[in-house]
Amino acid sequence: HLFIMPAGVLVLDSNDSLGPVTCNGNEKGDHWHAPAGIQARIISLIDKVMGDRPQLDNPSLDLDRMVTAVRAMLDSIGKPQVPVKGLVLFTRNPEIEINGCAYGATPVNELRLALHDLEQSMGEDREGSPNVRVILTSEDRRKINNILAPVSIPASAKPEKPTRPASVKR
Repeated sequence: HLFIMPAGVLVLDSNDSLGPVTCNGNEKGDHWHAPAGIQARIISLIDKVMGDRPQLDNPSLDLDRMVTAVRAMLDSIGKPQVPVKGLVLFTRNPEIEINGCAYGATPVNELRLALHDLEQSMGEDREGSPNVRVILTSEDRRKINNILAPVSIPASAKPEKPTRPASVKR
């Protein structure tokens, strides 16, 4: 998920893991962990049977890839200096503890506050620079939307309905 704002771009990686969730960062990278008590194990088993993805994996690695892709997209429109931040969004509202990790995390019920804080942070980064290249204008946001928009097939290019073959007399 992307939030495209004048101050920059926020990349969200949603995750439906149960909590409590912890992330401990060090020189080798971030280590995410969600202990599985009996209730979490039962829900996880149900999710696996239903095809949901309850595993925590490593959201930092996922965000690294997404942030890199967003930076490449910004570079393609001539805005490589625009701030890009990442955030892990937990949809099941677990307790979260982050210790020195590359990205922050928030439960969905606190998303609004987290977005506000990150937007302010990106705005402060922008205000510290007199360089207009760090600002996304409405034209820049339009370009990004065009890059991200799904390709639609014009009505004139759609195949016509097949016609019935003529009756054959016997």
